[in-house]
Amino acid sequence: MSAEAYRRNADDCLRISSAIADPVARALLKQMAIAWTNLAHQAEKNLRNGVVYEPPPSTQQQWPKGLDFDGLTPEERRRVLEG
Repeated sequence: MSAEAYRRNADDCLRISSAIADPVARALLKQMAIAWTNLAHQAEKNLRNGVVYEPPPSTQQQWPKGLDFDGLTPEERRRVLEG
């Protein structure tokens, strides 16, 4: 995944967090945005050093097919994020 894609994910987390009233879910999304930003920095560093890394498919997060995260209630979002 590119640094730009990681940054888009961070922006999405921040955008979603601003629309959520639940402080726990909001804090979690902000932590996720920080993690995505850290991944963007690491991806840029790896690119400068010629390192290419793609995790195996089994380690990537799999969201339920057809999930409309924006349409979920805060409680439903929390359950999705908690797994």
